[in-house]
Formats: sequence, C-alpha cells, structure tokens
Amino acid sequence: MNTSTEIKGRKSAVSLRKTFSLAFVLVAVLPLLFSIIVTFEQTEQTTIQAVFEANRNLAANIAEDIDAMFIEKVRLLKIVANNAEIKSADPLRQTAVLRDLYFHSGDIGIALLADSQGKLIARSDDQPIAGISYFDRDYFRQMLHTRATAISEVIQSRSTGHQVIGIAEPVIGGDGELLGAVIINVELEKLGQRIAKTKIGQT
Repeated sequence: MNTSTEIKGRKSAVSLRKTFSLAFVLVAVLPLLFSIIVTFEQTEQTTIQAVFEANRNLAANIAEDIDAMFIEKVRLLKIVANNAEIKSADPLRQTAVLRDLYFHSGDIGIALLADSQGKLIARSDDQPIAGISYFDRDYFRQMLHTRATAISEVIQSRSTGHQVIGIAEPVIGGDGELLGAVIINVELEKLGQRIAKTKIGQT
C-alpha cells in the first residue's frame, strides 16, 4: 500500500469515527432534548392551568362578594322602606332616615325617596330636589309594575352625575297603596375599589 492510499485510509477512518460519534451524540442527546421539551410543555401547561384556576377562583370570590353586598343593600332598603318616618309626609324626618342609610352604607353615592310618580321628594345630601324625576328610569318603572325590588344596569346618576347601579325598593302604605320608592345609587367607582381589594393568597 502506498502512502497516498494510507492517507486516504486514515481520512476514511477519521471520517467514519466522526460519523459514528455524531450518530452516537444524536442518539444520546435527541431523547434527552425531546424529554426536556416535553417536560417544559407539561410544566407550561400546568402553570397555565394553575393561573386559569386561580383566576377562576378570583372571579368566583369577586362575584360572591358583590352578590353578598347587593343582598345586604336590598336588606337595608327593605328595612328603610318599611320605616314609619319614610312613610310619613314630613320631608325632614324622611331626609334624616335617608341620611342614616347613606352614612351606614359606604358603597352608595346617595339615598333618595321618590313618590309613586317618580318625583323626588327627599334626598340624603340636602341638595335641591325640584324638577328631578325617576319615572323615565326603566328600573323605577319595573319596580312600579312588580311592586318589588328593581336593580338597574350601569347608568349615569342624574343626582350626582356618576356611573352607578340604581336600586329601587317600593314603599307600601298600611292600606297596600304604593307610596313611592327608596332609591340608592351604588357607585361604580367604589365598587371597583372593593373589587381591587380582592387578592389571591398574599399578592
């Protein structure tokens, strides 16, 4: 065998060794790489699922908190609507009761009393009431029709100008006559502040 043939033989052997080495590396590394990718994807899916569950729990907690808040507001309204002072014809006594309702309920922007025609007859903040009517409000007319608690969509309060959810509770006289309604406006901004306080764990 001449020198040229020996050199070619050595190069072939080196090339073969490199090929086998590369094949070995691929055989050894590819499963490991695949395992890492699969593990990463599984971890990512687990993380996404955990975040989804946490968000769903948060949403459920917020919904329960808001439901509880509105249930409490309606309970208070029923008590106030049945108050003898509210059923009296004395605006000063009616205003005093509305003021107490406002101060004992931090989420509302105002407490109001309207007659059966929707005309405002008393409010908790001593501001003028002349010319203000709630008769065109859908939830007020619903309350007139059903003689039961009615809750509005998000609307702009004509008493404060803020975005609110209105609640109207019928005031029924001793003879069963509908005298009017106690109305409160739940401030959307205050509701947002309440929601913002809801946390998952420590953060």
